[in-house]
Amino acid sequence: EKDKFLNQQNNPPLIDGYRIKIYFGSGANSRQNANQIKARFLQKFPEEKVYVNWNTPNYTTTVGNYRTKMVAEKFLKEMSFDFPEGFIVPSKIELPELD
Repeated sequence: EKDKFLNQQNNPPLIDGYRIKIYFGSGANSRQNANQIKARFLQKFPEEKVYVNWNTPNYTTTVGNYRTKMVAEKFLKEMSFDFPEGFIVPSKIELPELD
């Protein structure tokens, strides 16, 4: 019972929402590329959450926890100069923190 509670603390509940995918690739350097894109993104937008995921055989780098597509589109416009390859994907997201 106690372990179950600890596990829930480390893994926040996920809800339906949106993220912006800025990298997708497979092959020899895909992990390195995904992490380089993450680092480059965080230099420009340090306040955003960035996720690198591996789903055989692909690495993806996604950003944000957007509850609505409209909010995701607003940020996509903001970042599109630096990351024109970005596009919105439906995703399970972490519950955004309340202000």
